[in-house]
Amino acid sequence: MHSLRLSDLPKVLFTYTDAQGKMTALVPNNRLAELSSLYWYRFPATLFAPQTGDRVRVALLNAVLSDVTGKPGPFAERVRRRRGHRGVWFLHVELTDAGRLLVLDKYRYAPLEELGTADLLTRPWLLNRLSDDLKAALKIVGLLP
Repeated sequence: MHSLRLSDLPKVLFTYTDAQGKMTALVPNNRLAELSSLYWYRFPATLFAPQTGDRVRVALLNAVLSDVTGKPGPFAERVRRRRGHRGVWFLHVELTDAGRLLVLDKYRYAPLEELGTADLLTRPWLLNRLSDDLKAALKIVGLLP
């Protein structure tokens, strides 16, 4: 569908906000998620382009995920392209409840943690396990002080 190589795909930070307004990150394997695990070959290159607006990214992501899962979605409320550790770009995907369930299902066989600010502050040893890219991304979105 596009000419991007797997190595060109940005990493992803999945977050969701619960009814009380608490943001939590869904973190597989203590690092930023690999978009390659979510039907990467179906995503148009426009999703990753710097000039693409957040609303267009949301529409593209929701359309592809609805198409490949057969579920109506929406899966994401917001999709932002952000610059992280060492200038590497990542996508910050703010999930809906349906998106959260999709990510939990997709990573059901991988170590997946749900990390909020309270988790990171009360269990500081967790930080030692997280990749530098993930720690930087968590700071950017406000989950780490």
